[in-house]
Amino acid sequence: NYHYTIFVPTNESIQPLIDEHKLPTWDEIGDIDDCYATYVDQMTPEDSTFMSTELENMKTVLTNFVTYHMQDNSVYVEGEEHNNDVYESQCLDTLTKRFVKLYVNYQHGGKMTVRDVCGNVRTVDSDVNNLMTRQYYFNGGSLVGNACSQINLSSFIVIHQIDAPL
Repeated sequence: NYHYTIFVPTNESIQPLIDEHKLPTWDEIGDIDDCYATYVDQMTPEDSTFMSTELENMKTVLTNFVTYHMQDNSVYVEGEEHNNDVYESQCLDTLTKRFVKLYVNYQHGGKMTVRDVCGNVRTVDSDVNNLMTRQYYFNGGSLVGNACSQINLSSFIVIHQIDAPL
């Protein structure tokens, strides 16, 4: 059983990254993937390699963006105080082979902030926080047709909205 915190930036704060082509969307990745699959037989080996590498790079950027906003351990607004407590995100630094760190601050009656390794401080929304959810791992491959008969393990997840991406 695991405990996670997910920091979710607002749509408005993410949109400039998408508009400036710094953050790909799954739709963009899907469109390029479809194009690649359709035309790969007509491409030169160099073009095919370039397209394949570009697709993998786009997937990596998006995956790293998402996993950097997910941290091991649950932290709650109105919970335990945190003073620059260090947590690991679920984003792996491929150079160091270590998970990228996040730093959480929270004082009772105050606000919660999260700081990334670049020093950017993001504030948890005082109205959209402590949303609880669960993640389940079942013993079967599919929930369809009663293929699963038990929960093998589960995770508790708390979600906080933050004012900008990490």
